[in-house]
Amino acid sequence: MGDFRGDPRFDDVCDPVAAPHRCLYDPYTTTDPDTPPFNDSFYHRAPFTTPVISDRIDPLAAFYVSSFPNPNFRDPLSPCPDFCDNYIGAVGSSMTTHNFSVKIDHQINDKHKLFSEWLFNPSYYTNFRYPWNGATAQTQTGVAGAQPFRTINQIFALGLTSTLSPTFINEARAMFSRQNQIADPNPDSVTQTDEIIQRVQGLNFVLIPPFQIVPTVGFSEPDLGYGIGFGPQQWQNGIQGVQAYTLIDNVTKILGKHTLKGGVMFRRDNNWNHANWGFGLNFGGGLTGNPVSESAGSGLAQLLLGAVDQGSGTGTYHAPWQTNDYWGLYIQDEYRVSSNFTLYSGPRILDQAIS
Repeated sequence: MGDFRGDPRFDDVCDPVAAPHRCLYDPYTTTDPDTPPFNDSFYHRAPFTTPVISDRIDPLAAFYVSSFPNPNFRDPLSPCPDFCDNYIGAVGSSMTTHNFSVKIDHQINDKHKLFSEWLFNPSYYTNFRYPWNGATAQTQTGVAGAQPFRTINQIFALGLTSTLSPTFINEARAMFSRQNQIADPNPDSVTQTDEIIQRVQGLNFVLIPPFQIVPTVGFSEPDLGYGIGFGPQQWQNGIQGVQAYTLIDNVTKILGKHTLKGGVMFRRDNNWNHANWGFGLNFGGGLTGNPVSESAGSGLAQLLLGAVDQGSGTGTYHAPWQTNDYWGLYIQDEYRVSSNFTLYSGPRILDQAIS
């Protein structure tokens, strides 16, 4: 680990004069343009004599890198068959769903009928296998999500149908629906979450339970055209939900060949969202390259040295409560001109307010 001899991008012995672009550079020696003896417009950093950094490896980086499996496949169509697209493995996910419903019909009298219905539908999703398990498990390969989640759905409806006369009917409905999704960390058996938590203790990481309990790490090799990431997937580690109240009333009146209909609808939606876009630690390779010749360096070497790119960090998104109100109104005339021809006419109005 940490020996880049044999990498076609780097010479076994660095020649900073003849071939500065073929050296691996130490990110911790970077100096700004005003630092003597350079005093020019470039940043500078010192190269390693050989592309071997085994004695400088960051312990957390070593833990992550050691969890990568050995290649088991070589894709001849890949742009970097020796370094990427070189592992095949199975994925295992499961979704367990329960349905429970209650329906009640009650005839109050000859004119009024009442019904109610409640549907309860909790579902539970989990990932129990990735192409490889461990700290660098590729969680984005989960069939329906990168993390386990619970979604609890329910619908309640109450209705009253009143036949006030043979030609006059009123239908009133009240409904409530609710759905939420709550993400859970992947089980320790597939992502070594508990061990990662222990290893990051005391480090200057901004981790926000329960959404971001371990870092999200990524490194790339621009010269070779590949990169890889691991850890919790952004925006999948949150809580979100929506609920709705709906009131509807429709009336129908028959007048000869005319069937007059009218109705009003009110709906209020409430939704909420609380998520974290990940404490991202990025290693793009630039900090191990030559800032003068702009050679790309190595993202893996940068990771092993623990030199995090600028722009790494974290944040949360919190939309605690949003309300959308909808109003609807319609009036309709169904005029039966003949036995095989009916003319429909009438206005419809829909309005939405967001707060």
